[in-house]
Amino acid sequence: MATLFDTRQFVGECRDAVSANHAVAATRAVVREAVRALASGVAALPPLDSFYARHGGGLLLGHDRTLFEDDTVTVAVVETEPGHLQPPHDHSMCAVIGVFEGGERNRFYRRTGSRARLATRRVVRPAEVIALRERTVHAISAEADERCRALHVYLGPLGSRPRSLFHPETGAEEPFDFDTYLYYVRAA
Repeated sequence: MATLFDTRQFVGECRDAVSANHAVAATRAVVREAVRALASGVAALPPLDSFYARHGGGLLLGHDRTLFEDDTVTVAVVETEPGHLQPPHDHSMCAVIGVFEGGERNRFYRRTGSRARLATRRVVRPAEVIALRERTVHAISAEADERCRALHVYLGPLGSRPRSLFHPETGAEEPFDFDTYLYYVRAA
């Protein structure tokens, strides 16, 4: 039987990790341990209030839950529903992503001036962890026909940091705006 995943303890460990000398490596280690426990069934995520992004009445992006945010770290549970590709965007800070259910398809873009072009792809599977650099541009979708659940830890205040969004067809950079982000969501 799985034990309940302690979200408060996880947030505390993330806060400690981002204060370490090698913040990204320390955060990766914390996230890796957490997603291994969640992916293997040793731990189970407690029920969380979710933010539902809807457009035209239908569930669009899935359920996102920010567990904690301050000036040093943002910790979130991100659930991505199949069938939708989020637009290219950056975080303006390093990020660590660990998947514990399904697969998160990442499309990575190369910046060229004020545009972004698709460069590589990678699927992050359960118990895998990746780190994104400060200027990394990516777009995510769920792998295949199953939702993806992941822990996303941003090494800064995601909600208040100026970020960029890139037009999904032209790659043109623009200031991040959540309504525009939702408008740009496409079929995967």
